[in-house]
Amino acid sequence: MQATINSFIRRFGSNEEGTVAIVFALMSILILFAAGMAVDTARSFHMNARVGDAVDAATIAAGRALLDGKLSDGEVEERAAVYIRENIAAGGGSFGIYATPDIRIDRDAGTVTIDVDVNVPTTLTRLGGFRTLSAPISRTAVFDQKDIEVAMALDVTGSMRGYTSDGVRKIDALKKAFKTFADKLLPEQVLGERKVRIGVAPYSSGVNLDAFAGRATDNRSKDNCVIERTGGARYTDDPVGVGGFFKVHEDQPRDIDTTQRSQSYTCPNATVIPLTQDRDLLISTVEGYDASGSTGGHLGVQWAWNLVSEQWGDFWGGDSKPDPYSLTEGDEPKLIKAVILMTDGVFNTAFFNDSSAAQATELCKKIKQKNVRVFSIAFGDPPRQAKQTLEQCATPGVDYYADASDAKQLEAALSKFAQKLNALRLSK
Repeated sequence: MQATINSFIRRFGSNEEGTVAIVFALMSILILFAAGMAVDTARSFHMNARVGDAVDAATIAAGRALLDGKLSDGEVEERAAVYIRENIAAGGGSFGIYATPDIRIDRDAGTVTIDVDVNVPTTLTRLGGFRTLSAPISRTAVFDQKDIEVAMALDVTGSMRGYTSDGVRKIDALKKAFKTFADKLLPEQVLGERKVRIGVAPYSSGVNLDAFAGRATDNRSKDNCVIERTGGARYTDDPVGVGGFFKVHEDQPRDIDTTQRSQSYTCPNATVIPLTQDRDLLISTVEGYDASGSTGGHLGVQWAWNLVSEQWGDFWGGDSKPDPYSLTEGDEPKLIKAVILMTDGVFNTAFFNDSSAAQATELCKKIKQKNVRVFSIAFGDPPRQAKQTLEQCATPGVDYYADASDAKQLEAALSKFAQKLNALRLSK
């Protein structure tokens, strides 16, 4: 009996028929696990990308809301959460789930940070004991902590008393659009320590410098208005004294521009506003502008440039003193200088040198050489010649020129320019 048992044990130990089945079973589990990892990893990447896109959009939306300065932190956070929900829902079915976003706002640093935990339930990967794969997402929108100096050459000529295609008086449309622009750049709740200043150079057939006229003309201006310069200073931002004084209407009472019939001279009631952060002052002053006179557009270009020129610091003085051009240069500029030009008609009035359009084009060329961005708006569907002048003046790119045929489009154009200046960048 013992011999039989021993013989059975020897035969069983030497039998290899079941080894293949056991090895195959073990290998099958490993193959299925590897396949599951590939499938579940792809699902995780898909879910991460989908939620990531939604978080990117939410972060930018929250940052823009901060720039507007009209919402509380809680309202900004809610706006970001809504963007995430709506963007994810718009994509249809989902491979996983995401936790409630952690949204943090730092107004002093000018940042919006959103963290989201994303979990994707596994399929075959569960064979290895992994029930979910984690795909956390973190985004931070950092507002470019740059100062802004922007001067606006606004058309206050007689044609601005006319009406747009949507039945709004042009000068009233300009006032409303300007208020929207000022609200966007100078919100009630300031983000970080940025310094944003706006200046205004209204023009018709002259530019009214108000209290600054005496110094600009060596006390020769009788109506507080100035016209052009002559000689080597005519296309520069040389300060008065160094580059000579500005001419007054008595020096040349005749319009030499042959673009259209000869225009009469008018000193506008609208006065220059040097760079300021006082939104209420800006809005109330522009609200008081009237429209009169012909279109010496190059005069507005010149004085908009003077408002942001580093060479005019002593002239404007105090808090209106522009910062140096050098701050706009380099890979990480600390300052954005810009000029915005707007007209509803052809530049048609000049007193020295060349036509108004030619002088404006040359001035714009010199302005852009100083790293000053130039935006322009053709308002109320002016003639093609006017649009060509503005297009040539503008910094290259679709973001710098706008054709605004009515009041709503003018407001939209200035809003777009404000958003361009209020640039956001994503990091982290």
